[in-house]
Amino acid sequence: MVFLASVNPRLPIIVPDPNESPSNTTSNESPEHDIEHEAHRETLPKTDEKSKRGIITAGPKQTAVTTSVFPYPGGKSYLAPWIIDHIPSHRCYVEVFGGSAAVLVTKDESHIEVYNDRDGDLVQFFTTLREREDELVEWLQQTPYAREQHEAWKRAFYDGERPDDPIERAGRFFYLRYSQYAAKYRTASGFAAANQRNKARKFRNATEHLHEFAGRFQNVQIENLDYADLMAQYDGEQTFFYADPPYVDEGDILYRHGEFDHERFVETLRELEGRWAVSYQRLPEHLDEYTVVEQDRSQFMNKQHDDASRSTAATERLVMNYEIEETGRFQRGTQTTLPGTGGGLGRSEPSDRSDQGE
Repeated sequence: MVFLASVNPRLPIIVPDPNESPSNTTSNESPEHDIEHEAHRETLPKTDEKSKRGIITAGPKQTAVTTSVFPYPGGKSYLAPWIIDHIPSHRCYVEVFGGSAAVLVTKDESHIEVYNDRDGDLVQFFTTLREREDELVEWLQQTPYAREQHEAWKRAFYDGERPDDPIERAGRFFYLRYSQYAAKYRTASGFAAANQRNKARKFRNATEHLHEFAGRFQNVQIENLDYADLMAQYDGEQTFFYADPPYVDEGDILYRHGEFDHERFVETLRELEGRWAVSYQRLPEHLDEYTVVEQDRSQFMNKQHDDASRSTAATERLVMNYEIEETGRFQRGTQTTLPGTGGGLGRSEPSDRSDQGE
């Protein structure tokens, strides 16, 4: 990467070095990832123009989607290597709106890691995966990928019914992440089936990979807190928070959230001692004083069952309360990785300024 002076002296312009080969470039053609590809249909074109905000970053060129545990609306599996490149030195990593944990499972392991989400179904799934991995995988292996099964469990899930057995509850949740057409989450959708791709095989392959994700979560602390309570609990000078909140004007469409108060969220961020980075497309007010990096992309977000090909141009923005020179590349070339990803099982070194206990 080459750093140039920008109009704003706090914000360097980053342009790709033509002689540099990004270390985080991944090539992943595993069939289990195609369904998330269909859910997002994102590409990351190489960017060579300055943004209106005075900063641009092309990031590592992506040839295919990187690994995520399951398809999830707005998931950051495509952008995870780019986001990780902008993570500063830290001791404690906190994923505030965990979702499918796409960034967490792609990055090197930090000394302390926290996954948080207010959605009880997400938290229950990851807790069960970590603690009863073999039982969950066996249950899923015995489950047929069938329209009748999808329809029955879909109706129960969106009617608010949850099985008492934790294995069955987690299994049904994971199953619906694959059987729901376009990976829709907030509302029910049709059965994901096609004559061009073998959906059953994708589901089976994804089930087998759960063993690896269970291992990745062994040292992760799982929380089910409001973001303000979470940040108050874990804030400190050696903490890094990554947040991917519901996007402005899109939360109610894509996610199972009520109306999200972005003003309250920004005020909470401004009070933190630790460092943070937040993903947005359209920025809310009061974040323009911070460092912003951008990634242009083309995006297909399936917002309606009968409008699955709807496309919009989008610019992904990462807002940070630290200087970009502090980041560097977080991933190590020698790390152990999950299959088909640029990261996941390596361990980062604790910060040099660490005098904080576990």
